[in-house]
Amino acid sequence: MTGPDPLAEVARLRDPAGPWLHLLWGAPSDARQFGWLLAREGLVARVLRGPCVRTTFGLYDEAAAALQFPGDLVEDWPAFRSLLGDLSWLPGPGGVAGGGAAGGVAGGAAGGATRDAVGGAAGGAARGGAAGDAVGGAVGGHVLVVTRASLLLAAAPRSDLASFVAAVVSVATARATSSRADGPALHVVLADDAVGLATLRARLVAVRAGMRDVVAWRPEEPAVPRGAGGRTAFRAGPAAPDEVDEAASAAVPDGVRELRRAWEEYHGPATDPVRTYGAVLERADLAVPVAGALAGAAAALEEGACVVLPVHADAAARGEREAAFVAASAVVWPAPTVPAHPPPDEDQAPGELHAPSDPTPAPALPGGRPHDQPAPCQDPDTAPGADLGTTEPPVDGELAPTAKSAIEPRNAEPRNAEPRNADPSRATPSRAMPSRATPSRAIPSRATPSRATPTCSCLPTRGRPRLARQIAGNNSATNRGTTRRPSSR
Repeated sequence: MTGPDPLAEVARLRDPAGPWLHLLWGAPSDARQFGWLLAREGLVARVLRGPCVRTTFGLYDEAAAALQFPGDLVEDWPAFRSLLGDLSWLPGPGGVAGGGAAGGVAGGAAGGATRDAVGGAAGGAARGGAAGDAVGGAVGGHVLVVTRASLLLAAAPRSDLASFVAAVVSVATARATSSRADGPALHVVLADDAVGLATLRARLVAVRAGMRDVVAWRPEEPAVPRGAGGRTAFRAGPAAPDEVDEAASAAVPDGVRELRRAWEEYHGPATDPVRTYGAVLERADLAVPVAGALAGAAAALEEGACVVLPVHADAAARGEREAAFVAASAVVWPAPTVPAHPPPDEDQAPGELHAPSDPTPAPALPGGRPHDQPAPCQDPDTAPGADLGTTEPPVDGELAPTAKSAIEPRNAEPRNAEPRNADPSRATPSRAMPSRATPSRAIPSRATPSRATPTCSCLPTRGRPRLARQIAGNNSATNRGTTRRPSSR
């Protein structure tokens, strides 16, 4: 029984017909090896790094560097599609002049290089001749190989992934229907491990993209454990679940103990974080179906791009990356760290913020008002002149104006005195309040003419009457000395 033939995939990538998206199971090293195989067989292969294509502009720049786009930076999808449809500046197989001897020499070299991969000298010679014809004559095609493809536009809206797929399909269809029968093909190979491919497949299904699996390639490194690294860091983000978290929580299958969510930030020119779900699994063989279920539920939303990280239920068996994720993540299922929709209070008015059930009272100021309570305006039910921040008698009440004179007479009757005909036996001396209009506290009335001395809040209350009399006497003497006498004329 013979094993899979890798060169069968090369023949498939020469065909301009679709589908044009191919899923390759393997680590980044396997993706690069596959690209080298394509180059040896006469195809122009360029590698795009997954962490660099998380965003739309990151994809533009990475593709421009790999494919050597001329001119200025790519700004939108029409410009990207236009440049992707040209690629005439690349050193392709069709650029080699002469298909005779030069093609045979190049084909023989390619056949010798791939002899070990396919097994047998005869097979290598035969394929060398075919590759020589392709190198010396028709253009073999262009292939984009994306490593860690689960990060492709993972920090961008779903519409951008649909725009990328539409651009590839548009250019590949135009090449397939070209008047040139030997027109170059265009294909995109998306490589990742099994969990990453399950996540990416769900996102591609959400945008209705056609794809196929590369089945004739056996990866040497199906999955490579990733450490914490220095280029990325996890952060929890908002503790309360959003609509994407709720959609993923509703799709959690059996075998998941806990679902956590964090954002992975990348250090570099573009720091756009990627939503990452960590599924704490009961068994390791559930990683792929769980990743597909979670990513498929989230991909139904516009901002639902995500990656899934399987997490061991045993904390001692977790690697550095899993431990860093758990330390920075928030629980979204089954019991979120913060409820997405806290139950409203029955007495809560519409639009009012939800207050905690047992708030800790704030310490009071010396006047009785808590620190967190602003000083309000005059309350309509409060007596005029009352101080809103203290329970002591108001100062303005002690300085109430009268219409008799600027200074209250010493024998003035207290305002709160008992009636003259009241029964003396019913009087309660201990409860009687002293008069607020005592002579020692009286000051000039506010209703006096402009010559009256104004009150000064910075002076002590007990010293005001004496000072007021002194100022009043000085003003009277000054006025008498400066008054003009009428003229004798």
